[in-house]
Amino acid sequence: MLTLIINILESFSTLDDDYRALRSTDELPVRFRSIFPFQYFNKIQSTVLDDVLYSDKSIVISAPTGSGKTAILELAIIRFLTATKTNKTSAKIIYIAPLKALCSERYRDWSKKFSPFNVTSIEITGDTDMEYFPNLNKATIILTTPEKLDVITRTRNRKVIEEINLVLIDEIHILNDKTRGATMETIITRISRVHRTHVAVNPIDSTEVKRHRILAISATIPNTQDLAEWLESPYIRSAHFRFDDSYRPVRLEKIVLAYDSEARTIYQNNLLLSHQIAGIISQYADLKPTLI
Repeated sequence: MLTLIINILESFSTLDDDYRALRSTDELPVRFRSIFPFQYFNKIQSTVLDDVLYSDKSIVISAPTGSGKTAILELAIIRFLTATKTNKTSAKIIYIAPLKALCSERYRDWSKKFSPFNVTSIEITGDTDMEYFPNLNKATIILTTPEKLDVITRTRNRKVIEEINLVLIDEIHILNDKTRGATMETIITRISRVHRTHVAVNPIDSTEVKRHRILAISATIPNTQDLAEWLESPYIRSAHFRFDDSYRPVRLEKIVLAYDSEARTIYQNNLLLSHQIAGIISQYADLKPTLI
């Protein structure tokens, strides 16, 4: 039995139907409002705003692609900038993503948005030379991949870990990846353990360390509660949110078709299905963008 899954983008949005339920960027301090090129947060952003902007909870969020999860990370950065003590100049944010392209995109975007607030960003990925590592101490936002972070924190740069107050994890579902998941789990555990040890050894600094926070986002992770409990700080309870496809900014219609096949090889299966594509698009797409 062969199966084709068809995703068809509808032409209307379901996120912002009720503006009365949406939160305004006017809630932000005036100096940060220009970061967002809109006046109202969408329904997902509005739902999580209290926990992201007005608390130090660790949070796990699962929401559809294109639903504005990056803006949620930016709200967490604003919380960091407003809540961190002015004399805590060494406090850092670390952004972890599985792809260099994601790190580069966020680096370009956040360097532009947050540099007016004296926030320095640095990208550390597989293409970064070792000579740039000393700049970690000067940066406020460090953008890196799990593997690179594992390398730079395994035997050195412990001081950098102690200074991390906010961990932003993009695509947290790679924890389930057979080849890369263990690395992600290791670095999250290492960061949390270093912070807890630092509290035990330096109780005078515990107020700032208690603010240690992890915010993880994904488009596919199903067990947000399990992850939130794992990431939970011993000082502050965590929160978790899971938004289904009804929250997509553009609704996605899914169609599943099954075909009987006597093909004995992958090539024969692919050939059989390829011959069905033109007819399927003609029957279901209705001139809308379609993914098969």
